[in-house]
Amino acid sequence: MIVCHCRIVRDTEILEVAAAEGPTLGAVCRSTGAGTVCGGCVPAVRSLLQRFREDSFQAVGARLTLEHALAPQLARLATVQSALEDSHAAA
Repeated sequence: MIVCHCRIVRDTEILEVAAAEGPTLGAVCRSTGAGTVCGGCVPAVRSLLQRFREDSFQAVGARLTLEHALAPQLARLATVQSALEDSHAAA
């Protein structure tokens, strides 16, 4: 979808810049040119960046929650792996 009609900047370009350079309005505008001619697209760019930040935060939160939930199993697995390595070293 075209977000900035003056510079023909698509939402995908904005999200790529947000992922690579950081989800700030300044970084996106400098890199893509969005919002630099008439400024009419700035609210749409801000909204898109806000959704990007929220999605990124939720993805990180989900990963951290999964790691936390699996921590006891990972600790047991490390213990078993260590015991196996010790038994192979002794043999």
